[in-house]
Amino acid sequence: MACGATWRATPAQAAAAAGVLITMLPGPREVQAAMLGEAGALKGLAARATWIDMTSNSPAAARPIREQAIEQGVEVLEAPVGGGIVAAREGKLQLFLGGAASAVERHRALLEVLGDPGRIVHTGGHGTGYTAGRRRRRTRRGRRHALRVLARRRAR
Repeated sequence: MACGATWRATPAQAAAAAGVLITMLPGPREVQAAMLGEAGALKGLAARATWIDMTSNSPAAARPIREQAIEQGVEVLEAPVGGGIVAAREGKLQLFLGGAASAVERHRALLEVLGDPGRIVHTGGHGTGYTAGRRRRRTRRGRRHALRVLARRRAR
């Protein structure tokens, strides 16, 4: 609030005041509740607004929400992130953008505030950003697991 934000009681009220709505929630269930719930953001989001979802979501879970948003005239970008808390603090997040290239370019200045300009990747159409983000997380988990196994073997 100290930076000029205004409190709104519901997602719909917050969305009604937004030209661009950004969500970054724990997972698909929370996105569905925030966007489609009783006072969900899609009820307040105006046609010609943009919704940027930075949640680590799945393409299948996001599809019905995205389709409803597009049907209402809302532009949609998915932008799951990589880099963790340290990268977020330093403004060096990696963004995996799925959606129309024209939307990515239209919102590039905002996206560059959220992530490192050199690490913003347009992966293709809808669904590709979520997929790229999920693959990156799986690769990192696999790498960490392999390093733990190697460390245990060396310790023997």
